[in-house]
This record gives sequence, structure tokens and C-alpha cells, in this order.
Amino acid sequence: LFWALTGSMVTTTAINGIYHPGSSEYGELICFPNISSGKQIESGMEINVYLPAYDQTVYGHMIGEVTFVDDYVASEEEMTELLGDESLVQLFYKNAPVVTVICALQKDPDSANGYYWTLQAGQERNIADGTFMTAYVTIDRENAVSFLLK
Repeated sequence: LFWALTGSMVTTTAINGIYHPGSSEYGELICFPNISSGKQIESGMEINVYLPAYDQTVYGHMIGEVTFVDDYVASEEEMTELLGDESLVQLFYKNAPVVTVICALQKDPDSANGYYWTLQAGQERNIADGTFMTAYVTIDRENAVSFLLK
């Protein structure tokens, strides 16, 4: 009963991306989801970012937000300009057509790597340019009471 009064149902979609600071004025995480996933995403949506190389039970995850969603399908040339690496372009382009989604990670000046992490151990991890990440974009958040009354 407590959950029904205080909880919420969250709908997310997972998108893969590359940590590439400095490549865009909009943020550090460059993603190219397929067009059907991309159409669900809007600027301002919350993200939880996981690094597959790190155990989330030990290091936690980062948080941030979507800052840019392109209205048009991304070309290989645009992807190469953002990523700077043809092999990375091919990795994402295999899901074509794709759209460009850029996310900004929440900063934390007290963290060794400069980003907010949900667990202290994550703050000590070095994040190299080109690190693969998965962002879970919060598409919808619905109060549990309204969900139960449907």
C-alpha cells in the first residue's frame, strides 16, 4: 500500500553512446539510437548512465540529461565529424537509420573524475575519451496511484 501511495512507474529506453568530451557544445555523451527509439526522446529528459566495464553494485552510475535530439536522420559524415573515428561510426550505423542524441552528465567538483556518481567508488574511476556507455532515458514517469486506477 505504501508503494501505491508514494511510488511511481518509470518507462525507460536504453541507448548506447560514447563518452567524447569536447566534441559537442551540448554534452559529453554522444549517442546514435535507431530512429524508433530516437523519436521517443526529447531534450530535458533524465538519464541514468552505466559503464558496462564497471560493476554497478560497486561503482553505481552517473546521472545526466538529454540536451540535444536531432530532428533528422544522421549521416555517416555527421557521425564521423562528432566521433572522429570511422570504426565507431560503423558500430552505430549498423542500426541505421539513426538520429543524433547528445547528453550532458551531471558535474560534481568534489569527484576525482568530475562527475556525480550514485556510489562513492565511481567518483574515483578514470573515464577515458571513447569509453562506451549505456544511457537509460526516462521516457515517462507515472504516479503509482494513477497507474492503479486505470
